[in-house]
Amino acid sequence: MRRMGAPPADEAAFSFVTAITPARMTGAEWAMYFDSVAALLKAIISAITPARVSGRVHLRALLTKGGVVQLVPDACVRELVEEAIKLARMTRRANKANLKSEMMQMLDGTAMVAMQWIFGADLHVKEDGYVPRTLVKYGVQRGVRKAKGGTPRHYVFQSYSDFLNAAVTCAMCGWSGQARQMKASEVHEEAGVREYDCPKCGGGRSGDYLAVAPLPLIGEPQE
Repeated sequence: MRRMGAPPADEAAFSFVTAITPARMTGAEWAMYFDSVAALLKAIISAITPARVSGRVHLRALLTKGGVVQLVPDACVRELVEEAIKLARMTRRANKANLKSEMMQMLDGTAMVAMQWIFGADLHVKEDGYVPRTLVKYGVQRGVRKAKGGTPRHYVFQSYSDFLNAAVTCAMCGWSGQARQMKASEVHEEAGVREYDCPKCGGGRSGDYLAVAPLPLIGEPQE
């Protein structure tokens, strides 16, 4: 009997799928077989999907999560992705990295800057950078979603120290507490920030984040 382990990595999926004989597989081997087929199909789809298409899907997903996708025209998304691809081509030569992975990192930062712009927060990039310029070009107003009283949906902090000492309230479930009590979530290295989720509801069904804060600097207190 063949000893089973973890499903093979994407690179090994093809050899595993072609080597195994379905007619003689056990139940566990069938499960591993289907995992391998799924991994192989995912790798094939990723390889044949153009970077531009993947980039637009990724950026729209990030903007949707932030609740601002309806404010950013499709033409603006396309241009932001084109700029990210140009930068990714430059950096991948230096880092010898994959174009799509570099592009995705660029778009993580693009989405964070776009949300800072829309919510009226201080930007972590220069105002004449390509993201603010592109947003202005397509009529995306700065601060259009800035809170005007009541409980804001998102908190944007200007320093990690400010974040630690802040009191926040979740507009989704009503939880209130110190920002340091929130659950740390995604890190966006390009923008130098991290998302934080409500510890009670986690953003509800949408999984929306509650706050964004810069990564701690050397010498800043950390929790």
